[in-house]
Amino acid sequence: MAAAFRRAAAVVLGVLFVRTDAQLGRERDATAAVNQVLAAPDATARSGSDSQGRGITAVVSNSLHRAVVTTHGLPSAPAGRVYQLWLMGGDPASVRSVGLPPSNGSPLVATALNDRSTAFAVTVEPDGGSQRLPRTPSPNSP
Repeated sequence: MAAAFRRAAAVVLGVLFVRTDAQLGRERDATAAVNQVLAAPDATARSGSDSQGRGITAVVSNSLHRAVVTTHGLPSAPAGRVYQLWLMGGDPASVRSVGLPPSNGSPLVATALNDRSTAFAVTVEPDGGSQRLPRTPSPNSP
């Protein structure tokens, strides 16, 4: 009985270790991506807020075609809804989702920026986000 318990405990600890190691790897990769943009020689910061203090800050590297984007001042999204970050362009066909900003203010790294990339915007979308153009007006787009 004790041997079976030890084996089960070892298996559980092994699974937890693998999960923790994988999470740590993802965190390291995300940190490296952020640091790469922030350290780029051409990195420039842009920030904007609306009258209610809701805003977006982006550090953009044109040479890397990437940006580190954070949101701030957003209240909790309504039940069944999430905030979604969009990369805007000169025409509707160039608008694309960057992802769902973490509620803890952690940054997102936007990739594949190009000459048509003009701004970032935040919308309120159904749980899980939207695949197409934003459905609600942006509270802010610096």
